[in-house]
Amino acid sequence: MEHNDGKENLTFHYSREERLLDAPLIVKKAYSGELPQPPRGFFKALVHTKGSRFMLIALAFTLVITTVIIMTGPQDHIVSLSGIKFTMTAFSFNESIYISLKTEGSSEAAEGELIHLSFSFKDKDGIEVQKQEFSQAYSKKSDFIRTTVTDYDILSVQCTLTVGTQSETIVCKVEEK
Repeated sequence: MEHNDGKENLTFHYSREERLLDAPLIVKKAYSGELPQPPRGFFKALVHTKGSRFMLIALAFTLVITTVIIMTGPQDHIVSLSGIKFTMTAFSFNESIYISLKTEGSSEAAEGELIHLSFSFKDKDGIEVQKQEFSQAYSKKSDFIRTTVTDYDILSVQCTLTVGTQSETIVCKVEEK
């Protein structure tokens, strides 16, 4: 067939057998299905070779160690003082920071004991932006001490707690909500 521009129309005939005649041996085996097949299933694929078994064990070991460290690691936002457990949380919402200090007492904690709180609000450079101080009497039941402050790019809250003659510092990062 010829077109009016003088060129011949090409036709293409596909033949796999002809194409595979000159192919390397590995390609011929791959097309015939003679090569070893990968294992079927997710878990079988993870434990198919020595290397993959080792990687799976290493991954599981790392996961366990990370979980243990997170669960038992240092918790700067929890402190015990004079038989009272203090847990501080802080979050930012609508240009205000809400701070909550939960108190949980044991049988040895004295009801009515005065808790003096000194809050220090710090920015990203660790510079104190604002400070608040107040006192509150402790009640035996679980209680919350709450305060708010205007957000001036505050990233952490530090509170010095004084109960009687004992004093501790508790630190908490501000969560964005």
